[in-house]
Amino acid sequence: MLTLRVATAFVGIPILFGAVLLGAPYMGALASIAGAFAVFEYNRLTKAYGSPPRLLFAWALTIGMIQAAVWGPLQFLMAFAAAALAMIIFHFTAPAPGLGLQQRLTGAMGPFHVGMPLAVALLMRNLENGLEWTLTALLCTMAIDTGAYGVGKLIGRRKLTSISPNKTWEGTIGGILAGVLAAIGLTLLLDLPIGLPAAAALGVTLAFGAIVGDLTVSAMKRIAGVKDTGSLLPGHGGVLDRMDSMLVTLPLAFMWQVWTL
Repeated sequence: MLTLRVATAFVGIPILFGAVLLGAPYMGALASIAGAFAVFEYNRLTKAYGSPPRLLFAWALTIGMIQAAVWGPLQFLMAFAAAALAMIIFHFTAPAPGLGLQQRLTGAMGPFHVGMPLAVALLMRNLENGLEWTLTALLCTMAIDTGAYGVGKLIGRRKLTSISPNKTWEGTIGGILAGVLAAIGLTLLLDLPIGLPAAAALGVTLAFGAIVGDLTVSAMKRIAGVKDTGSLLPGHGGVLDRMDSMLVTLPLAFMWQVWTL
């Protein structure tokens, strides 16, 4: 399993960072592809516990928001407003006997759970110091996930929550420490316009965001009765499995970036 994880990362990480370095149009193309796979997996999870499948609709909203963000914040806001209106009309006015509000809402949220954070990452890339902030957000998230996984495997004993039985308090602390160290190191290396105390706070914030993102998808998988969201990425599961933390940490990093402008 570990060999598969490393091999997949060896292929995927250069593609990801190559797109980030090349700029928003390339990031937008990669985000659209990843977002399409992630929304497909999201819809499959929610379908398993009663939400109606709306895959083509979800793809249109997700990719629309991502591509709009390539052009700028105003275009993204217009696309977001249009997506929200379309979601309300499509999901909440369509007849669906026996379908409760929670099932309707859960089924409708795929494009916003996946597409909005990816679109925000593009907005982050296009702002001042965008490359540095985007690299920091991605590398910190990877450090947090790796720290939590490694420490949890080595010394994890006390379970964090029943939602995800493999998560431990020791792994969580390891992830937080890894996030703080990564944020401080990247702030110094990339010359981010924040002090070291703020960098440490950024690391803690991203770590808690990563935990929330991970547990959110874990809860969905538990309800659906599956181990992974998919099998596209050997050793990692599905695209949504790999992106779960980033779907929260990317918007959080963007808020920090805007705060420093």
